[in-house]
Formats: sequence, C-alpha cells, structure tokens
Amino acid sequence: MTTVLETLVAKGRRVQRTRDQRDVAFGLAALSTKQEIHYNILKKGGVKTLTHLLKSSYDVEAQRFAALAIANTACIENEKIEFIREDECLDGILSELRNDDSDTTVRQYCAMALANLATDHKTHVQISDSGGLFAITYFLKVVSKEKYLDAARYATVAISNLAINPNHRHKFIQYGAIESLVCIACWDDWTVQCKALEALRAICMSHELRIVVINAGVLDPLVIMSKSDHRSVLYEVAAVFHCLSTVPEKTNEISDRALSTIISLLFVQNKVIEFHASSTIANLTEESSMHHRFFLESGLYQILSLYETYHVDSKVEVMRTLSNLSGNRESHSQLLSVDVLKTAVEALGTSEVNCQTFAASLLANLTVDVASHALIIREGIIGPLINMARGNGACMEAQRYAALTLANISFTRESHHVIVDALGIETLVMLSNLMDTFSQKNVACSFANFASDANIHSYIMKKGVLHSISFLGQNKDLGVRSNVSAALRGLSVDADISIRIVQEGGLAILLPLLSSNDIAILRNATACLYNLSLIAEHKIEISQVGCIPSLIQHNDDSEVSSNCCGCLSNIAEISCHQVLIASDAGIMACLVAMRSKSLELQRKGSRLFSLLCACDSKRILNEIIEKEGHNFLISYLTSHDSYLLQSGVLGILNLSAHKDYRLHIAKARVIDPLVTLIRYDDLNTELQNMAMMCIVNLSEDINNHPTFVNEGMVKIMISIYNSSGDDMRTYAALVVANVAKNRSMSQIISCCQGGVESILHLAKLDYSPFRRNVLGAIASLSFIHRNKEQMCFEGGSIQLFQAFRTEFKDSMSLNSACCAIANLSENAEYNSFLAEMGVVPLLTNVLTSYEFDDNNEAIRALGNLAINPHLCLGISQNIHVINKVLKVLISGNEYNERMAYMMMTNVAASTETHDYLARVNIMSAIMNYLQNALIPKHKDSDETISYALLLIANLW
Repeated sequence: MTTVLETLVAKGRRVQRTRDQRDVAFGLAALSTKQEIHYNILKKGGVKTLTHLLKSSYDVEAQRFAALAIANTACIENEKIEFIREDECLDGILSELRNDDSDTTVRQYCAMALANLATDHKTHVQISDSGGLFAITYFLKVVSKEKYLDAARYATVAISNLAINPNHRHKFIQYGAIESLVCIACWDDWTVQCKALEALRAICMSHELRIVVINAGVLDPLVIMSKSDHRSVLYEVAAVFHCLSTVPEKTNEISDRALSTIISLLFVQNKVIEFHASSTIANLTEESSMHHRFFLESGLYQILSLYETYHVDSKVEVMRTLSNLSGNRESHSQLLSVDVLKTAVEALGTSEVNCQTFAASLLANLTVDVASHALIIREGIIGPLINMARGNGACMEAQRYAALTLANISFTRESHHVIVDALGIETLVMLSNLMDTFSQKNVACSFANFASDANIHSYIMKKGVLHSISFLGQNKDLGVRSNVSAALRGLSVDADISIRIVQEGGLAILLPLLSSNDIAILRNATACLYNLSLIAEHKIEISQVGCIPSLIQHNDDSEVSSNCCGCLSNIAEISCHQVLIASDAGIMACLVAMRSKSLELQRKGSRLFSLLCACDSKRILNEIIEKEGHNFLISYLTSHDSYLLQSGVLGILNLSAHKDYRLHIAKARVIDPLVTLIRYDDLNTELQNMAMMCIVNLSEDINNHPTFVNEGMVKIMISIYNSSGDDMRTYAALVVANVAKNRSMSQIISCCQGGVESILHLAKLDYSPFRRNVLGAIASLSFIHRNKEQMCFEGGSIQLFQAFRTEFKDSMSLNSACCAIANLSENAEYNSFLAEMGVVPLLTNVLTSYEFDDNNEAIRALGNLAINPHLCLGISQNIHVINKVLKVLISGNEYNERMAYMMMTNVAASTETHDYLARVNIMSAIMNYLQNALIPKHKDSDETISYALLLIANLW
C-alpha cells in the first residue's frame, strides 16, 4: 500500500491530463478512507499533491476527490499542525471556501477539512491569521441562503470548533455568523439543527455575546426545535436556553417567549436535558419580576416533581429555583401552600452540599416572613437546622444560611424555648467563634433576639452568651456591631446582667460604637449605656472610660439624643460629673434637646439640665443664666406633662440653692407658677414640697423680700400654713420666718394675722437647720412690743434656750438669741419669767466663753435683766462677767461701750454691788473714759456719756 501511495503522490504532481488527475485524486481519496494511512499520506507528501490537484485541476471530479482526500486526511491525530504547515494547503482550502465559482461539493469538503483541522486548538491561530474565520463565515452565509444541508453541517461544525477559542467569537459576530446560524437552526433536518445550535452555544460561551444571539432572534427557533422528537436536538435546545438564561437583561424576554417551552423540557426523561432545563429555570427565577409568570405556568408544581428524580444535579437546581422564588416575599404564600417545607427538610438531610446550601437559603428567605415561623416550628425544622449549623456533614455556606435562618426564627418569641431545647444556644455560642463575618452577624442577631426575652436571660447567661457577645463586639463589621449593640441593649435591662456586662468589658465595646454613623448602632449603644447608668456603681465607670464627650455630641436623631440625655442624667446624679458634662458643651446639648419636638427627648434633656443646675461651678451657672436656661425651667412649671413639670421644679430648686442667683430667678417671675403648683390639689405631695422648697430658697435672699410682700406671697404662705399638712406648714412658716428676719419687713409680718404664730410653730420644732432662720425672725419680731408676750409664753422662748444648749452654737444664732432676750427683757414684767427659765447663766456663759466679735446683745440683755434687784447681785458677783464688761468699756466700739455702761449702771443701782465693784477698780476705768469723752471734739454719743455719769452717781 505504501508503494501505491508513493506512486500516486509522484504521479499526481506530474500528470496534466484531466483523466489522469481524476484517477490520482480518486486513488488518494480511496486511500484516505483508511485512518492508519493518514500519517503516511502526510509524510510522503500526499497533502501537497492533493493541494496541487485542488488548485490546478480543471476537472471538477478531480477537485472533489482531492478535497475529500484532504478532509479525510485532516482527521489525523496529533499531526494537524503539521498538516496545516504543508505548503499552500490551508490557503487552498480557504480560497475554495471564498470562491463563489467553485463547485459546491468541493467547498463542502473544504469546510469538512477545516472542521477536522479545527478540532485541535493549536491550529486555531494559524487558521485565524490566514482568514479562515471570514472564509468559513462567508461560506456559511452562502449555504444558508441556498439551503445546502451537508455543506451547512460541515460549516457549522467548523465554526463550533473554532468558537472554542474566545478570541474568535467576537470575529464571528463581526462577520455576521449569528444570523446564518439562527437561519440554519430553523431547517427541517435535525442533524443540521443540532450542529447550528452547537455553534451558537460555542459562541455564547462568551457572556457578553449572548445578548447578541438573543437579539438575532434565536428564541423562536429554539421554541420550534423544542417540539422535536430527537433527543440530540432537545439537548442542544436545553443547553442553549441554559446558556442564554444567564443574561439578566433578557430574563423577562426569555420568560415571555419560552418559559412554557423550558418547563416542558423538564419531563424529557433525560438527566442532562432535565439538568439544563432546571438550571435555566433557576437562572430565570433570579429575576423576581418573572415569578408571577412562573406560577401562572404551573412551574412550581413541575419543578417540585422534578425533585423526586434520582439525579442529584437536577435536585440542586430545583432547590436553587425554590431558593430564588423564596427571595420574593410575595411568593411565600404559594411556596408554603405546596408544602415546600418537606422538600426543604429532605434536602437538609442529603449529603450533597449544594442541595443543603440552597435548602438552608430557602428556609432563610421564608423565615423573613414572621407568618411562616409557626409552620416551620410545627414541621420540626428547628432540629435539622441546628444540626446543620453545628457543621454535622454540612459545608460552610450551608452553616451560614442555617445561622441566618435561626436568626430570623428567633425574632418570634415563641421559638425561643424550641431553640433552647434543641441546644440552639450552645450551637450559636460555637458559631460565634467562627472567623466568618456573615455567620457572626447572624449569631449576634440571634443573641439580640434572645436578649429581648427576659424569661431566658438567666439561661443564656449560664451558657456563656455574654462572653460570646464580647468576642463578637471586636468585629469591625457594621452588621455585627449593630447586632452586638442590640444584644447588649436587651441584656442590660436586667440589673444583675448589667453588672456582668460592665465586669466583662462591655463599656470597652460600647465606647467605639458611639462614634458610628449607623443610627441603629447608636440607638442600641446609647440605650444600653442608659440602662447601665441606672446602677450607681456604673456611673463613675462610664465617666472614666470617656463616654461623656461622645454622649454629648449626638443630637441628630431624637431617640439617640433621648438615650444620651437619659444616660447623662443618671451620671449627673453624682455631683463631680456635673462639671464634666457642663464643661463639654453639655449646657448647649441640653438646650437643643429641650427645644426638640420629641416629648421624650424634652423630658430627658430637661432632667439633665435640672441636675446640671446643681453644679457648684459659678462659670457654668453663669452660662445657664446667660443662655436663659432658667426660663426653660420656668416654662415647664406650667406644663401639663408631669415629667417636664418635675424637671422644671427640680431645676429651679437646684438653681435657687445658689444664693447668687436667687434674685435673678425671682425677677423672672418664677414665684407665681410655684405658688400655683403648691395650691394645686391634684399635684403629688413630693412635687408640691419641692416647689415650696424653691420658694423657701428664694426667700433666703433679702432682696426678694419686697417681692414677697408686695405680691402678697406672705399672706399666701400664712394661708398655706393654716390649711396644709405638716411638711407644707413647716415650709410655709419658714418662708414667713425668712421674710421676718428682715427688720424692715418684720412690722408687716407682725400685722399679718397668723404671721407670728407660724414662726412660733417653727420655734417649737426641734430641727436644727431651721434654727438660724427662726432665731433671726424672733430677734427681728421681738423689737415690736406687741409680740413679746407671745414670744415668751407661746413657744418663742423654747427656741431661744435651745440656741444655748445645743451644739448649733454659731455666732449668728447666738447673737440672734441674745438680741431677742435683750428685747424681751426691756419689759421688766418678763424678767422674772426669763430668770426662771435660767437665761442669766446662759447669757453669762456666752459673754465669758465665746469669742464673738460682737457681744453687745448679751451685754444689753444682762443690763436689762440687772434692773431686777434679785438678779443684779448675782450678775455683779460673776468675776468673769465683770472683767469681760470692763474690757468692753475700753474697747473703742461705741455701741459695745454704750451697752456695757448701761449694764454697769443698772448693776450699780443696787448698793449691795458697790463694794464688789469698788474692788475691781471700776472707777478708774470710768474716769479715764470721761476725761476723753468730755472733750468738746470727742465723738462719743451723749447716751454713752450719760450712762457713765449715771454710773458714777450710783456708785457715789
């Protein structure tokens, strides 16, 4: 056979006659049918001979046989690249394809040769560089018009093989191959249809070219070909649909024109076709807009029935379809109506990881709708889900979706005990340790949902949930942080757990969250801090970690601002924090909150502001007044909201506790609304007492006394004293006492019916904080003659004596007591009463034991009492008293000296005292004084000089 081959090869290059050329070509064509001879044909130069005959012969038969031999030999294995390298072989093939004058059969065989050569990807570059893509496309257009079946078959195969190279596909589009392929796909011959679809599918391997194929009108031919009885055609149809369905822009068009066709391919009883069809539907259902059409075509029932097949790949695509459908909440009711949950449970139990993943995704989507939770719980799906979440035979993706499903289901409180009983908490704790952000986010979401159920707080704490939450809080992902903050917020409502949160570093987690731009995170973080700040021990810790500046700066969202103000209010209950808050723009933050339209924010802001008013910093208090914060508080005194009303009263009370601001507050007309509150019967007693305490504080400032008198507040206080309960009576009497301390107002108090009685009521109370006020009032009122009897015999004297006998012995109280006794003793009829009450030893004790700057009132009192002969001797024989008075006589203080001379004059009126006074050499002191006092330019009063002269007269 080798000899024959060599002879034919050699002869073919020499012969010129047509008949001889035909015989040589025929002989080589006959040899080329034997595959084992192909190598020899190539190596012996047979290809070159055949190319020569193809190009030079004028005999059509010779050209046909030569082209056929070339096509057959082109099937050679592993040597196709060498085949192409033969001189002018490829050029000869391509030139025939481009030559419209060539015989169709010759061109057909050339297309066949090119198709065989293109099966080796190594030949593609040379074919492309030689213009092979254009040549075969050109020939394809010719045969599509003339409907040459065999030629079309070979041309489509060649394009299909060449289109495997991604660089060629765009060129086929450019040369216009798509339209011809679509046209050929519509022919009646099923083999040609298959080859055309193969070529189209090869071109569609480039995603961006699929839309071009669809636009070329391939969908209608595909629908027509789907009616074929040939499995090969159906396979190609399903494969092309599968390929084209990945174009999102054309999903709706494919659904509208071919959805029923694709659904019909699900029941061809061929696993490959079923796989392509189910994959196509899965791709199409990724677009939610076609879900309604899918249900109208009864596609749901068809796709579910396909799950019953034994083909795993098809099952995966079925579950993917169901997962896609479940992504549309409008589809949930229809999915649940066909009992898709049983299919999902079955899929969870398979060993195919993709099937598990899509089943878990299906459940995750369904559980977005709360209405499905009860059904899922009833179907017993919680257990398999938790088992999958634990990683028992499941892939990581399935675990993630299982965690998402648990997060969704845990939103329903009825599911909590079911999840707990199925060891769901332990599973979530385990999943929290996975370094997967998606899983951690869902675990944190589950923890947040569980934290909202106070009934299981103790259980989840035992299982180490708080530690897991602390670990999750270190994740930088926004979603994880949001859920962690929600979980901490839910747990922090429990006082015992809130202590654990702080102990386990919860504040370190919350602090960075305060700088987040996410509103949900801010709301949860600030609410958690508010809950934590309710515990007294936490207030200092929250301040120490640096939360105060962050809490102050948030004022964009009303809920966040409300939480911040609430937390700061709790912190501000500790006085050292008030300066920190107010110094860091806290005052302005409060004013912004108090101007808010949100009532809750106004409440929290006003409470914080009222606490800041208790601050001891004068700079901060000045800022409050300058920004008219006190006017906000005053406006709250008329509010119908009890919280704002309470904040207003508390703020005014705190401000009025600072003496420098009492006049300013009173000028803002705060007294009238306070009095209205006091007289409002439906107001709670505590708030009334606070309002009354505000008035008490304001009455401490002497500059406010004209306001109290001119506006009739004194009479109102007396009225309240006469009609209210014990506490209110005491506060009302205290206001009257404060006004009565003012000598210029004491006459008015004395004239008011019940004014003196209210002060004497206070005098009977053994309550030391009131003592100074009461003593001052008694001292002032004792200057008025008609009050003296009441003071002596109706309780005033009790307070006077207590001033000497208790530890509350400050100079002002003792001086007031001495002044009152001095005034009372000016009436001789009361001296015996005062003496019986033991006032003389008390006065002498004050005079001799306490070093006050002014002892004049004690001296004046003793001097008045010395008029009584029975008391005079006792006073004069007290060496300490006499020595003290002698010092006062030469003290240089005019008033003190006058009182001392008055006392000594009264003492000397009794002759029994003269011997004792002579022994203390009192005459020497008197004479020294008179020598200076009688000088014309001396400034001593005549009254003092008169007392001195009268003293000498008494002693003489």
